[in-house]
Amino acid sequence: MGRNSRCSKRQHLIIAFAAMLGLLVGGIAKTEAASYTFTKISDTADDFSSFSGPPAVNDSGLVAFSARLDSGPSGIFTGDGTSPRTIADTTGPFSFLSPLPSLSDSGIVAFRAFLKAGGHTIVRTDGSTPTTIATTNPIAQPGRAFRFLGNPSVNDDGTVAFHGLDATGSGIFTSDTTTPIAHRPGVSPSFDDNLSVADGGAVAFVAFDATGRGIFRSDGTMIAHTSGPLFKVLGVPSLNSEGAVAFWAMLDAGGDGIFVSNGTMPTTIADSTGPFNSFGNSASINDKGVVAFWASLDDGRHGIFTGPDPGAHKVIAAGDTLDGPTVTFLTFGPEGLNNSGAVAFVATLADGTRAVYRADPAPSDVRVSLDIKPGGNPNMINLKSQGTVPIAILTTDDFDATTVNPTTVTLAGAHVKLKKNGMPMAAYEDVNGDGRADLVLHVSTQYLQLDESSMVAVLAGQTYDGTAITGSDTVRIVP
Repeated sequence: MGRNSRCSKRQHLIIAFAAMLGLLVGGIAKTEAASYTFTKISDTADDFSSFSGPPAVNDSGLVAFSARLDSGPSGIFTGDGTSPRTIADTTGPFSFLSPLPSLSDSGIVAFRAFLKAGGHTIVRTDGSTPTTIATTNPIAQPGRAFRFLGNPSVNDDGTVAFHGLDATGSGIFTSDTTTPIAHRPGVSPSFDDNLSVADGGAVAFVAFDATGRGIFRSDGTMIAHTSGPLFKVLGVPSLNSEGAVAFWAMLDAGGDGIFVSNGTMPTTIADSTGPFNSFGNSASINDKGVVAFWASLDDGRHGIFTGPDPGAHKVIAAGDTLDGPTVTFLTFGPEGLNNSGAVAFVATLADGTRAVYRADPAPSDVRVSLDIKPGGNPNMINLKSQGTVPIAILTTDDFDATTVNPTTVTLAGAHVKLKKNGMPMAAYEDVNGDGRADLVLHVSTQYLQLDESSMVAVLAGQTYDGTAITGSDTVRIVP
């Protein structure tokens, strides 16, 4: 992965100020604790001798990665846990392939490659017929030759964005038009190689001007700049379809962190005032606003996280086990997170092997609509009662209450009361008059784990197929 900042830990008032004023911008969300299942995409115990650079993952769970084969050639490959597919390798016209492939949801991969015939090129392909997007070889692509090309980014429409030096200067270009998004005359590069293209064609990129370094969006919005009061150094941008950009930054006050902005005051995702010591120079944001990043902890460990709590927001960390061996190092990059929350990374293991993995978040509990004491408002409960409390799990457009297994349901820890024949007190009724069957249950009042201060009761249970459900409703405890 990219370099990792190693700054000493201090208390940074300016970060706290930014966090306090940070606005929830489009596409930013908080993340709760999640458990993950891990799928091995490939490892050095199979056909590969090494992996280089961070992998990319798309919404179908396909992972693109750079690797060297045991037989010698290196290449770009894709896989989902079955046999990897070769996208391009060095057995043909390419002498070297960049270890930073970009991947679309349709399986199109864009990458930079050096040619055996001289120069380098940007290619877009699904593994069949490659398309040359740009090249430094004027014979290969007359009329649009470049002197230098940076690593590309591809979106789901197949649009490829890249930094290039052409005959007149430095600019940010796309495959859709010969007109650059941004351009500055002169020999010296005015733009960074690191950029991100979102669905719809918007591009986030890094540019240099007389006052410093900034992250910009192609609509002209300045996301962050080193000339302001916050940031000293800015890292690789990651842009989602909502226009939010996630990025690493070193702060003027010292320390570093992961931030998100749509052009307003940046929101702090995590910084080195807390349990984190330092961060990788890139982050990945998805269209739901979830941000994943590499970070080291104060205790010396490191891992991949999705928020400021290294316990609740951990995806994987050094010291964890994967298929037996212990993880010793992790590599993660700006396209390592998809819209389902899956994370792609390279793991170095204690037994000496390296492997590409995809971490998929376990399905969260399904939220159901709960009505305690249907028809009652407020929902008054006398805990001294020896009777039952009726509750209704409502059928909605998104959930069928008749799929709930009554024997699994609890309300505030109390189970559904059983009849003399051992069957739960349950019935299907249309309690809210919408023409759909709801599930009405009766729980034993004396077993409710509530007290005089309780204002909410939480339901838990499962459907017949084992899907976990949860719901809640307000209560008022009376003498």
